[in-house]
Amino acid sequence: TNGYIPTLDFIGVDVDAIAKIALDVDDPAGILLAQKNFLNMDEFQIREALTDSLQGNMREIIGTINLKEICNNRYECSRC
Repeated sequence: TNGYIPTLDFIGVDVDAIAKIALDVDDPAGILLAQKNFLNMDEFQIREALTDSLQGNMREIIGTINLKEICNNRYECSRC
């Protein structure tokens, strides 16, 4: 993330994460939506759009978890 994210108990954490993004090629509606969203974007712009979206999701999740839960369940967080 770019900067600290406040946890549920108002403690700022700096989070590193890896995300894999896949498109279900058997879902015609999903493919059409991806085409509409990323039409005329280059690779850098697509990466930036996805990064912004994923960081927003991460901020939302981190804000609902206290620091103890994050530390105790780093790889198995039930809400992540």
